[in-house]
Amino acid sequence: LTRSSFTSVQHAVAAMAKWTFAMDVHLIEAALGQCHRLGLPNLTQMSVSHVQSIVDSSQQELSALSLPEIRLRFSILQEWNVLLADTLSLVDFNHGGVGAKLMRLRKLIFPGVKIRFFNLVQDNTAAGDKKPTVTLDRLQWKRNPTVSLFALVQRQLMAANPLSLRAKRPLGASDPFIAFAVVFTGENVVGEGGPYRQLFSDMAHECLRLNVFQPTPNAMLKLGECRDMVLPRPSATSRLELDQYEFVGLLMGCCLRTGVHLPLRVAPVIWKLLVHQQVGMADLKQIDQASHDSLVSIQTDPTMLLESLTFTTVTSDGTVVEVAPNGQSKAVTKENVTEYVRLVIQTRLNECKPQVDAMLRGVGKIVPVTLLPLCTWKELQQWICGSQVIDIDLLKRHTKYSAGMTAESHPHLEYFWQALRGFSESDKRRFINFAWGQESLPADDAEFDRTRTRLLIKPPPITTTGQPQDALLPKADTCFFNIELPAYSSVQVMTEKLHLAINYCMSMDADDPAGRMDVYFEGE
Repeated sequence: LTRSSFTSVQHAVAAMAKWTFAMDVHLIEAALGQCHRLGLPNLTQMSVSHVQSIVDSSQQELSALSLPEIRLRFSILQEWNVLLADTLSLVDFNHGGVGAKLMRLRKLIFPGVKIRFFNLVQDNTAAGDKKPTVTLDRLQWKRNPTVSLFALVQRQLMAANPLSLRAKRPLGASDPFIAFAVVFTGENVVGEGGPYRQLFSDMAHECLRLNVFQPTPNAMLKLGECRDMVLPRPSATSRLELDQYEFVGLLMGCCLRTGVHLPLRVAPVIWKLLVHQQVGMADLKQIDQASHDSLVSIQTDPTMLLESLTFTTVTSDGTVVEVAPNGQSKAVTKENVTEYVRLVIQTRLNECKPQVDAMLRGVGKIVPVTLLPLCTWKELQQWICGSQVIDIDLLKRHTKYSAGMTAESHPHLEYFWQALRGFSESDKRRFINFAWGQESLPADDAEFDRTRTRLLIKPPPITTTGQPQDALLPKADTCFFNIELPAYSSVQVMTEKLHLAINYCMSMDADDPAGRMDVYFEGE
């Protein structure tokens, strides 16, 4: 590359002098998109020849550079990551120094390199030989909504020794990777993986039902961004309430260790606080545009000040708090308005710090929290919550077929993929929940590989009653992410039967009426 494109080493070095940190970040983001399209699990495996196709779609500042310059820069970043992958285990992340510098460079570290390092650390800190068991009567909970499923699980898991939840990675590729066993009383469930994943989905719904998390101000005002997202309650500072957030953190730690997902749509500012990433005015606008716009107005035009305005602000859950000592009695004037705006922004961006600190205490019981600042907030969100978009091509790359099944010999396999591609995003999530017990998938190829996740399509059922395949319905083994698809005669029939399965089967009980319709969750 350098010999054909640059006349000398000095020429190559000079070409690299123009690169900034932001340009490096944009290059890696563009390369990650290309890596995803190619189905490669790690950027370290991507050839520089593939950089050609990312130049046109990348940031404007990159398009002004020559292709050799971009390729050389990618090669440097790639080689740095290869070297880093072999040396991260030697770095002390607890006491500044090299560890602190690497955390500042987190956006330049390839996700695959981080995943490999995190796996190594988690394997070395695993201790859970005997897993705790959580026993729940979900049928009673559904009959009596006043029962708190969240509290029942919290009580059982918080009483367990945290070391017992640091599960060891299973040796077998098909063995479930779980931090604790789940028993659903009265439900005829075989296998461990399905109930485990379903419990995390139930916990996410309980967090919203019990107002552990609440909608953002933008959601309540139907204004701006993050209208579908939630925040912890800033006023929830009692010991009982903070224990709830510590429990949420413990569940997040289980997600990081075992690859299960907790489908909570938490606003970006919280993820940034969890990984100690810088927050600013734009983060306030994302969750509370009305307050943001008000602050901008009074700072740019002090004549907009209200005479009654004092050094107080209103948090996301409507609580009035002082932003300075004796703030309730301190008036905002033209002379101190800049200071007032600074204090309000500082207060609002840190209003959930007690809850975030509690969550970090919970995460730290399962995985070392000193490693979290190596992640970007988006990476942590995806590893805990999964991808919000169901990528059918990604799923297909990680799908296996039972022996002897091919697209040529079994045309219904192609009907299946065509049907899924025609689904809405909500129906795609319902299908994943039907087949796997949770509504999201690993975010990329590297995460699929890390969690050893794959979909298995089993052979069509053989009936003894002579029923045609088009009269049958799909079955799913949620514990193993297996589905049994009848050999439907067309895409239309496939679509109809899948819709019936995903919309009318929410039980994990083989004795449920849905089970009698042959659409049920079972083990093998």
